[in-house]
Amino acid sequence: MLRTDRLVLERWDEARLEEFVVLCADPEVMRFIGLGVTWDRARAEEASVRALERWREFGFGRRSLIEDGRWLGFVEINLVGPGVAGVEPDEVEIGWWLARSAWGKGFATEGACAIRDEGFERVGLERLIGRFQPANVASGRIMEKLGMRYERESTGRHDEPLSIYGSRPFDLAPGP
Repeated sequence: MLRTDRLVLERWDEARLEEFVVLCADPEVMRFIGLGVTWDRARAEEASVRALERWREFGFGRRSLIEDGRWLGFVEINLVGPGVAGVEPDEVEIGWWLARSAWGKGFATEGACAIRDEGFERVGLERLIGRFQPANVASGRIMEKLGMRYERESTGRHDEPLSIYGSRPFDLAPGP
């Protein structure tokens, strides 16, 4: 478990499935994820199972963001996997999905700083990347706050446009 000033970051757990299903069904949350469409329950369940498997296989992954007992969404470090142009599948990325009620309050930045530090310190990563659809300017701002730097444009698994940012431990910003 990780802690910040306001948040507890819990390792991904089946207990958060119902909240995750609701998050995946929100069109505003999913607008900049892949094709920009909501996920049904079966797809959300499959993604949750994969997140649990990644923890077992790699020892890192998705963490729930909890504020005063309330689930806000998640942050994660994760293998990119195949299909992102110009990015090796074994590169590790940082990402986050938050419920709309948590937007604009600094929770994504705060949680991402904590998981970024975990990636560099506990996991021993030498580099993290971030990818986002250029229209999602809020995610771009968070990446800059994390000390990440723009690297290039790319395309994702569904040919969606992506901006790629990167960071190494010496790039670290102090936090939110």
